[in-house]
Amino acid sequence: MAKQRIDSGDVTDAALDVLDANGSDDLTLSKVASELGVQSSALYNHVEGLSGLRQSVALKASETLEISLRDAAIARSGRDALWAVGDSYRRFAAEHPGQFEAATLLFGEPTPEITETITSITELFVRIVEGIGVTEDRALDDARAVHSAIRGFVILDVTRGFDRSADVDDSFDHLLELLVRGLKDDRS
Repeated sequence: MAKQRIDSGDVTDAALDVLDANGSDDLTLSKVASELGVQSSALYNHVEGLSGLRQSVALKASETLEISLRDAAIARSGRDALWAVGDSYRRFAAEHPGQFEAATLLFGEPTPEITETITSITELFVRIVEGIGVTEDRALDDARAVHSAIRGFVILDVTRGFDRSADVDDSFDHLLELLVRGLKDDRS
């Protein structure tokens, strides 16, 4: 039987699959190796143990989230961009729960590459709030507040932290409306 050839991308992709299927508590080298059909020892040629695997997963998940958010905002501005990015955030979390966890909670100290991705997401929110009319001197603070509100809502949503007696979609739309109103009030 021929040996299975893998590369670091294969290892990261398999780890993302394990994460989405089982969550971060079940992310182990043996589960990733099993997903790839190789021995655990083969992974050490591509990652520096479990901590290295977690870092590569956090980077890839963060990059994938950033691309999803950026793509949602293309050709949109202001309120429309905020809605599209908010919907994209929720969709990413629902479709890729393990990756969402890795992208938002990280695993250890962020690497320079992860920090660059985080900065790109922040810059996207800065452009959105500026499109709503926030001045440059307030844009970063407002972007952080908006991002925090959306991210916090999505975390509560995916962890079932909301009472389900009312429609969560309506609550999310209400949150976005509150944010837009607050940003418009902040201009004065």
